[in-house]
Amino acid sequence: MVIPELPYDDDDLSTLERGLRQYMITKIVREAVPRPNSDAKNDARMIELKEYATFMEKKSFEKVQTKDEYYAELARIILSMQKHLQSRPKGSYEDPYSNIPPSHELADFLGLSAQERDEFYLLHPHRLLKPNAKSRITRRIRIHVIDKLGLMLFPAPDQNAYYDGRMDRIIRKLRNLEAEAFRECIDCDDYYNLASIKAYKLHKTMKKNGEHYVDHEVKYPAIHIYTSANSFESFALAESGIVIE
Repeated sequence: MVIPELPYDDDDLSTLERGLRQYMITKIVREAVPRPNSDAKNDARMIELKEYATFMEKKSFEKVQTKDEYYAELARIILSMQKHLQSRPKGSYEDPYSNIPPSHELADFLGLSAQERDEFYLLHPHRLLKPNAKSRITRRIRIHVIDKLGLMLFPAPDQNAYYDGRMDRIIRKLRNLEAEAFRECIDCDDYYNLASIKAYKLHKTMKKNGEHYVDHEVKYPAIHIYTSANSFESFALAESGIVIE
């Protein structure tokens, strides 16, 4: 008995080979990590991102009827990622994984619905974050903490001090102690507590020793351009160029 060949259907999802689907997962991941290095298999951020990308590709494949719909779903995911990446500060060029959002932002980053989040956490219960988890301390939060500690304990004597270099030394000290607090902490509360204590001890020690936190030397001389009798614009010549205040 001769079995006739079935007509080829270009929209048949069963013709999507596993290799092609794996390629699409890689394409999603590469939106956030365009240049992974040899540590990709061991980096926790990369592993988590790939788990999310694999889950989203699987959900896309299950919900559509045609290849065009499949590619459209993946395009929607990639577009959502691109929008989030554009709204975030760029990570370090030396760290290829620095543009991957922290764990608690990954669901929004990939455009998961509330139902999809619940399904993902059922498959990966270890990804459920505690409200106070250390991984919730983002780069933006860390920069904000440094700024707040500086304003509270080491206020600038005038508005140009940050631009002309007189505050450089104390800012470096604050960055170093914040980095120590981040390394040593076990959760968010511990981080804020350690950073505050370290900054207060630095303030107390410098005050006890009669050490000024504002340098007398102006590294980048400021130029004042008067625009009216009662107002002026300040320009500071910094190493990176001209900073307008």
